[in-house]
Amino acid sequence: MSCAKSGLSLQALTDGPDNGSKGYLSQFERGPSLPSLVALAGIAERLELDIIDLVNFPERGARNELLELTRGMNDRELKQVLRRAYEMDRK
Repeated sequence: MSCAKSGLSLQALTDGPDNGSKGYLSQFERGPSLPSLVALAGIAERLELDIIDLVNFPERGARNELLELTRGMNDRELKQVLRRAYEMDRK
């Protein structure tokens, strides 16, 4: 997710001791740099996301696509999806 999509500036995302510099985050956003897990956790927290939401690419397959489709579901809806998945697994 880009800073533009999130509505936050690079400065807002990098504020804090463990979140790296604006340059570091900019490199991550453009692709030439790999962030540390600590940096990802800080970015995810500021964006109010789970870390998995930052590293999921739905175009990479059905499992990732399913994760993307369930992102906005509440616990009740997720439990229904899980029940269906367990039922399908038993067949």
